[in-house]
Amino acid sequence: MTNYLPTNPKTQMSAALRWRMSVFAMLAAGCCLALLGAGCGSPPTRQEAVTPKVKPGPPQLRLTDLQAQNIDLQLGSPHRISLKARVSVNGEIQAINELQANVYTLAPGRVLSVPVQVGQQVRRGQLLASLKSDEIGQLQSDLLQQTLQNEADIRQANIEIEFSKVAYEREQQLYREGVSAKADMESSRQQHRKNLATLKSLQLKQAGMLHAVQERLSLYGVSPAETALVLRTRRIEPFLTVTSPMGGIVTSRRVNQGELADTSKELFTVADLSRVKITGEVYEKDVAKVRLGQPVEFEMESGGTANVYRGRLRFVSSVLDPQTRTLDVYGEIPNPNLALKPNMFGRLSILVGERSVLAVPLSAVERIGDYEFVFVNTKPNVFEQRKVLTGQRNDQVAEIRAGLTGQERIAVKGTLGLKGMLIKLAGDTGGQTP
Repeated sequence: MTNYLPTNPKTQMSAALRWRMSVFAMLAAGCCLALLGAGCGSPPTRQEAVTPKVKPGPPQLRLTDLQAQNIDLQLGSPHRISLKARVSVNGEIQAINELQANVYTLAPGRVLSVPVQVGQQVRRGQLLASLKSDEIGQLQSDLLQQTLQNEADIRQANIEIEFSKVAYEREQQLYREGVSAKADMESSRQQHRKNLATLKSLQLKQAGMLHAVQERLSLYGVSPAETALVLRTRRIEPFLTVTSPMGGIVTSRRVNQGELADTSKELFTVADLSRVKITGEVYEKDVAKVRLGQPVEFEMESGGTANVYRGRLRFVSSVLDPQTRTLDVYGEIPNPNLALKPNMFGRLSILVGERSVLAVPLSAVERIGDYEFVFVNTKPNVFEQRKVLTGQRNDQVAEIRAGLTGQERIAVKGTLGLKGMLIKLAGDTGGQTP
């Protein structure tokens, strides 16, 4: 047999080595292909099972009979009631225009004192401010000067009357004795009458002048008694008092001691707050529901308690604001205890009719933040937290606009205890209450 393999030992060893390396390379390539096929090849022949994600339902509470007894749990059902339909807007308390007065000085002057403060209650005629007025002083000075002149003229006229009287009586005696002529007697009588007329004229002049000055002073608030005091004491009193024209509350003060006040400057505002008005703006969509005379309610919170005051709608504007698309309205509310103060804010509701609504007791509704909910009894001693949308309320029930159908049984008492259990359950499970 012919041998074709190399007979040289070194050559024979090199060929065997190359054969082994080629076999090793083929095995390595096969492993790589197998690995690549396993990583990015065709999809597996058997479909993998996928576990669906289930959204957790509303929180539920399971109570024992003892727990239900401890929280005094009671059940009830939503029911339909008739509630007064209303249009509610933001409201602000203001004084009624007809029951307030703006106070001005009747004469310009310098303010000497202001003995009242804003918020102080005053009676009609009470002193609000005192002023010193140069105009009043000038009028009083002119009055005194003219009075002194008239009094001097009257004294002179009285003296002349006495002289003319004596002359007339002497001429009468001489005429009876035949010593004097009748013409002389008549002349003396005429002179006496003339002097009497002059006196009367001076007296009328004094009275007329005094009346005219008193009228001018009265325009400045100076009384006739004060004018008479000036004449009696012969002293000028150029002082002016500003008094309250009505009983009420001082709602504004715009003057201080030492300032100059004139007749165009408002000094005070005094308001009778035994009745107040609540102003509001009704949106265009509700304008057709609103009319004069409808009942109104004004609700405001004080110390965590909602207080409701009732009255009537007294004004509905005929003009819609083109910018806000609202209509100005106001209602009047009695305020005998003065609990309502000007510039307070609250909720003004205009009662425009009645409507049937689904309602639950106020005690059934709980709140966490802005989230309101009730506890629905789904099984014996099992309660589900149910979010609800509430609407109108009164002092007993709350309207349910969404969240309940009316067929459910809900907790109406003991809900605070259920709420505490709900919060504890959320803490224990690492969850969060709404």
